Amino acid sequence: MDKIQSRFILYHLFDMTHDLSTISLYLNRMDLFEPEKQTAHKRIEELIVELSRHDKLYYVDAAPEITDVQYDALYRELQDLEKQFPDLIRSDSPTQRISTAQTTELAKIRHRVPMLSLQNTYNLDEVKDFVNAEKYIGHPVTEWMCELKIDGVAYSLTYEDGVFTRAASRGDGEVGEDITAAIRTLKTLPLKLNPAPKGVIEVRGEVYMTRDDLVRENELRVERGELPAANPRNYAAGSLKLLDAGEIAKRPLKMFAYHLAFTETEQVAAQSEALDLLDKWGFPTNQHRRLCHDLDEVQRFWEHWREAKETLPYNIDGVVVKVNRFVEQREFGMTARVPKWALAYKFPTERVVTKLLSVEWSVGRTGVVTPVANLEPVWIGGTTVQRASLYNEDAIAELGLRIDDNVFVEKGGEIIPKVVGIATSTDSGDVIVAPANCPSCNELLIRKEGEKSLRCPNENCPAQAQQRISHFVSRKAMDIEGIGEKAIELLLSKGIVNNIADLYELSAEKLQGLEGIAEKTIALWLTEIETSKKQPFERLLYALGIRLIGEEQARRIASGFPNVRSLMTAGREGLYTRYGDSKKKNFSLLWIEELLSAFSRDTFGALIERLDKAGVEAISKSALTEAKADRALLSGQIFVFTGSLQMKREEAEELVRQLGGKASATVTKTTTVVVAGDAAGSKRAKAELLGIPVINEQMFHQWIETGTAPLALGT
Repeated sequence: MDKIQSRFILYHLFDMTHDLSTISLYLNRMDLFEPEKQTAHKRIEELIVELSRHDKLYYVDAAPEITDVQYDALYRELQDLEKQFPDLIRSDSPTQRISTAQTTELAKIRHRVPMLSLQNTYNLDEVKDFVNAEKYIGHPVTEWMCELKIDGVAYSLTYEDGVFTRAASRGDGEVGEDITAAIRTLKTLPLKLNPAPKGVIEVRGEVYMTRDDLVRENELRVERGELPAANPRNYAAGSLKLLDAGEIAKRPLKMFAYHLAFTETEQVAAQSEALDLLDKWGFPTNQHRRLCHDLDEVQRFWEHWREAKETLPYNIDGVVVKVNRFVEQREFGMTARVPKWALAYKFPTERVVTKLLSVEWSVGRTGVVTPVANLEPVWIGGTTVQRASLYNEDAIAELGLRIDDNVFVEKGGEIIPKVVGIATSTDSGDVIVAPANCPSCNELLIRKEGEKSLRCPNENCPAQAQQRISHFVSRKAMDIEGIGEKAIELLLSKGIVNNIADLYELSAEKLQGLEGIAEKTIALWLTEIETSKKQPFERLLYALGIRLIGEEQARRIASGFPNVRSLMTAGREGLYTRYGDSKKKNFSLLWIEELLSAFSRDTFGALIERLDKAGVEAISKSALTEAKADRALLSGQIFVFTGSLQMKREEAEELVRQLGGKASATVTKTTTVVVAGDAAGSKRAKAELLGIPVINEQMFHQWIETGTAPLALGT
């Protein structure tokens, strides 16, 4: 292309766009048409394609075609060309895996599609019930995808037009941390997909380490005077949180991709097809998977890997069983925390024997006093265990435990190991006696009728205060980053903070001079605390730590009330009118009594007043997420609600109208979405006949919260 042609193109660009930025960009690239640079550009493209192909052959397929010396020569040639022509460096170049940009913290990323947990089981009967799909969706399912459950760290990858752009950790399932720089260092990560899909895709998977790699890493750590890592998963998780990409690149992390969470353009009908597509694009997927057609095939796959798991170089702890066809996955639906169409079928709980050295009594945020066993260190389930749960006073008595007994300890799906029996008893060890007074505040302990646990009734108990604050700032609650257990312990010991409301009265002046707390840390705390004031009502309600009000229950309540004030004024009659009959003994409604009990305490009322005064929006205002605040979010959508829903139908329809959509009582050809609850009948059937997407209530709420339509509507 000569200069006359270039000027002609520039003239028409300006005539069509009047966009000077486009013209400027074109001018900056005009020298690409110089012969030397044109040759370099072509060679760089060739080298990127060739090196990416060899990376996949070596790291993913384990089938290298060239020697390390030959590979290094190609890599150096690419480096030299990029050094000579820095404006030709591409983001998908193998030389750009290690970012030189420095960061001081990991930014937050909201997932386009929530990263849910899996429901677990160790029981064949529960798997049998799960596979008996007819009782749930009205017809049998004949395709079940079985995959190994890798003991790793979950991630989510975003690609735009086939080019890797972003990676996020799971976080709380809705918001994760930006780990793009860390993930980019993995040699098994394809920086550009081939063939490249159009638009945006999101891929989920696990980062892991092999057992042999951990042994080598620990040898190096010991040589450097560092503590060895407990297990591959912990080491991988810690590595992804490092801020120095160069340091991460030195660690032998690997990855598997196993889920296509979102795609704008690809038409995929089943998990098996999605995995094949991930293979085609160049992702490393686990090839030990099987499409099963009945319970017997599922069980044979599980039994094989239960026996053969040690032959693998990495850790697995079970098999994930998924409904294969996506249309049937949507029929199963999901809860707030787990998809109903997938099940983690875990391997049997590992049991070991160790000595019981002593028992501590720990005070929780609601005052429950729990016994904790101190054990001789023992390796179990991939970690060294020194403490284990003993449940309560009755459990100790039933087991007949004494100090110095050799006990059985199990750790299956549990995070905290548990003592489950006596291997050999000393008969001469000290009998374990529950304390009469709180080990933290010395208040006389009580045990309510019908309860198995001791409880400290003192609301000002220091141990309870610490646990309540820890819960309040946690990621799934108010998500106040940086204020961990040690920081809370320090603030309590100095009398700077005594309860959660005190957090909102902190200032730089109050925090200056605290030992080990830098000004930068203080600034982070104050910024995070200020940001937390805008958290939605469901998070605040969960953060308040009211007994029996967990995450899911908080979401359910928040769907019917805009803020704390409105909930508190609903009263007993209002709550039971909405959620059930107070005259019938219904254990599923015990949370109402706990809620009313909290509201009746003067200390709770005083706390709410202080939080309101501090500007926590969910006390008196309708604290909406950014997606909810978008009044055009549901523009063009016509909803029909049918079946038994947790949210009142008129409230759901009003929310749709507030967000720009329309609500109708009947299903017609113009209906765009049907939200179906339990026992949905003719309306759901008509929607399916007309090919109208049907989603469940949880998918509806996730759409509102995240601003992203469910896959059922998008692909």
